Amino acid sequence: MPPRPDQRRSSPWRRRAAVLAVPVIAALVAGACSSLYPPDPVTEQGRAIDELYNIVFLFAAAIFLAIEAAILYIVLRYRRGARDDLLPEQTHGHTGAEILWTLIPFVIVAFLFFVSWQALGRVVADPAQPAGVRVKVTGFQWCWKFEYLDEGVKIEVPARNSKGENCRDENGGPPTLVVPVGELIRLQLHSPDVIHAFYVPQFLSKLDVVPQVDESRDNVFDFTPTAVGEYRGQCAEFCGLFHAEMQLAVSVRSQADYEAWLTEQKNKPSPTPPATPPPGATAIKIGADPVQKYDQTSLQAPANTPFVIEFNNRDPGQSHNVAIQDAGGTLVFNGQPIVTGPAEATYNVADGLAAATYRFFCIVHPTTMFGTLEVK
Repeated sequence: MPPRPDQRRSSPWRRRAAVLAVPVIAALVAGACSSLYPPDPVTEQGRAIDELYNIVFLFAAAIFLAIEAAILYIVLRYRRGARDDLLPEQTHGHTGAEILWTLIPFVIVAFLFFVSWQALGRVVADPAQPAGVRVKVTGFQWCWKFEYLDEGVKIEVPARNSKGENCRDENGGPPTLVVPVGELIRLQLHSPDVIHAFYVPQFLSKLDVVPQVDESRDNVFDFTPTAVGEYRGQCAEFCGLFHAEMQLAVSVRSQADYEAWLTEQKNKPSPTPPATPPPGATAIKIGADPVQKYDQTSLQAPANTPFVIEFNNRDPGQSHNVAIQDAGGTLVFNGQPIVTGPAEATYNVADGLAAATYRFFCIVHPTTMFGTLEVK
């Protein structure tokens, strides 16, 4: 009769292979772990998420290693030999084992539910808890603006600057939310168009920015920064053509530096209003219709003479304007403000344009809203 599988002795080369496999597997696991871990948290809420992640990861790693070790042991220890013609003794049903493999997952899931519930309580915004700084964050296609509700300060950059960069100031920087370290910051997340998401990797959490007619239903995002520094973020919900360029920055500063920045913002001079066009200046009328299209694609204007563009945005919930670029692609006029429909704006091209053929377009939707401007 052939020897039973448990009576066979493993050969030396198999033992050596098993010994060599241990450090290889350990190295692979260590390499995987280094890339599976999130960034170091820089908020109190992020620490709660990081602690929960560590617990879940350790459970998952322990279960994975235990199962893989059992599989390897069974495969190697009870593999079929060349002279094995009979099945080994079979076990059919074991009440104790069935209770055990039901009880263990139940206990693990119950424990993870408990620690997850605790972490959720530390992360979700609590309206009853007073906030040190309250900011209305508006995400729109495709940029951000910040309004400090108690300080009367607004931070925004052009939807597209004079260099053609999306959601950047003239220095190429994204809109920056400045906050003090150690204080609870409460963000009211609002959108006038589509769903966006406020996401900073070092916060270890994100929250959707959902369009709401009633702003009291806006999502609220709380965080308490614990480390001074500059942290980049972005929209994490696909929101259209320039989604990837919808970036932001969070600058966490000491209390003294934050107060100095706040004073500087409050004392900034008001922007110079555009020059008033001379009486009788030519007025060009153009409108935006649903969805994302101008009501005309051919315009005319006099050369070297100031003129105005009377823009009527009839596209509900969509942000549009009228910008002009020359044949070489240089932006020669960018109508401000960008208005969200339904709304109207008058743009003053105070210096006029030289005789040539230009392209006019919406700075927010340049690939779908454009036309030709003949200046002669």
